[in-house]
Amino acid sequence: MPKVILSAGNISHYHHTALALQQAGWLWKYFCVFRGENDLGFLEGLLPSNLRKRLNGKALPGLDPHRTRVFPLPYLFTQTLRRLRLTSQARTDAWFGALYDLATLHQTDGAGVFHFVNGMGLRTARRAKERGGIVICDVRAEHVDRQEETLRLEYNRLGLPYRSLRALYRDRLLAEYEVADFLIVPSPFVAESMIRSGIPPQKIILLPYGVTLRHFEPKRPEQERVKGGFRVLFVGQIVPLKGIHHLVQAFTRLRFPRSELIIVGQGDVRYQALLNRLVGRDASVRFTGQLTQAELWAYYQSADVFVLPTLSEGSALVVYEAMAAGLPVVTTPNAGSVVREGVDGLLFPACDVDALQDKIQYLYQNPHARIAMGNSARERVREFTWERYRERLLEMYARIFSGANA
Repeated sequence: MPKVILSAGNISHYHHTALALQQAGWLWKYFCVFRGENDLGFLEGLLPSNLRKRLNGKALPGLDPHRTRVFPLPYLFTQTLRRLRLTSQARTDAWFGALYDLATLHQTDGAGVFHFVNGMGLRTARRAKERGGIVICDVRAEHVDRQEETLRLEYNRLGLPYRSLRALYRDRLLAEYEVADFLIVPSPFVAESMIRSGIPPQKIILLPYGVTLRHFEPKRPEQERVKGGFRVLFVGQIVPLKGIHHLVQAFTRLRFPRSELIIVGQGDVRYQALLNRLVGRDASVRFTGQLTQAELWAYYQSADVFVLPTLSEGSALVVYEAMAAGLPVVTTPNAGSVVREGVDGLLFPACDVDALQDKIQYLYQNPHARIAMGNSARERVREFTWERYRERLLEMYARIFSGANA
């Protein structure tokens, strides 16, 4: 049987990838930062509360601990630097990826397949390739050059300083695209960005993400959803790429009675200050900061509409979660989502505040339409559970192994 090493870094949903490979008998080693099962011992008590919140709920029952190797130090070190404001978020990500790659470098001997997350495995992938292994790179965002163009333009619009990805880890990402035999992408949006940038289409494999439906079971009665207040929810990193400033501008223009905008997440301090200035004294806009999984689920269940005004995304997990909670989703084509226009939600062009305002207004004024879209979203996302993800993953691996043995 093939020996597969999966290297996931700090991205916890790859636990599902590991579990699928383990159940198929293909998983040899699983590298990650945390399993969520007392990985740090007494050190966990020394972590800031928001880091402990991130650990909460990461465990996935069924993973074989003997096949799992945890590498928490690169993450803890770089996150500490960021929280002390000694470095930026972009530099934190770059340093973490490089340090994590070094930590796993000498752990791949004997692997038939090395499967890793983009940005976290160049040296290790090259070592596996030199030893005759198949290299699979999981690409979670659009092509780095396309994303950099978008970021530079938006930072300039906002008057924020922008540090080019080229100076940080662009070359590493491009080299990982090159060394990989296959690139797994989560959405057609990412696939198209790769092809436009010169990646051969035959190298690209589409594999959408998933969601755990039971976590997001809708609980509000339909009558309450029609006659109650109007709550708009955003969940994600507080960074310019997410387009939150467009959402704040659109929402505060509307001034609906008995309405509120809840923004869940944390991120760039300068961008947060800009958002605070946009909000001013408007009490209908509220920032929650980082939440536990249980707290987040409660917000999904109490919302009426989910909005993700992102400028660039791979395939946002928060959209799957919102759909599972029975929420209509307003987002951009750049979100890489599975939302169908007018069926599960509404789409608008990225950065178009007027169009976003119109979409929110429509859903506010048509409560029965938003309920119908939310119900449709709940049914639609049944096609994208983590169980279906694992099935698609194993089908993909079977095709790869079949080709390798031909």
